[in-house]
Amino acid sequence: MKLTLYNGWILLFCLILIQFSIIFISPKEVRSRLLDRSEFTRKQWILTGISKTIVLIVQIIIVLTPLTIGKQEFIIGLIIFILGMCGVIIAVNAQKER
Repeated sequence: MKLTLYNGWILLFCLILIQFSIIFISPKEVRSRLLDRSEFTRKQWILTGISKTIVLIVQIIIVLTPLTIGKQEFIIGLIIFILGMCGVIIAVNAQKER
């Protein structure tokens, strides 16, 4: 694991760019519902903190992991990534219709 030009940061950057783009083009009321945490309980805040810590650790590992384009694991991961982004788009569009 080392930081090189062709590491997982490329896909991580794409993920973040896509997520912010989807949120940015959403109507203001959808954005406010997606980002509203005003009714969180103490347990939800604790779980949010734990999950954000885990996500940060995983993102650091992703940044330091070299891409192995063409391998079976990369292709399977890319398919899962694309399906996940389709799910995000569907979920945000469902919020628009509410």
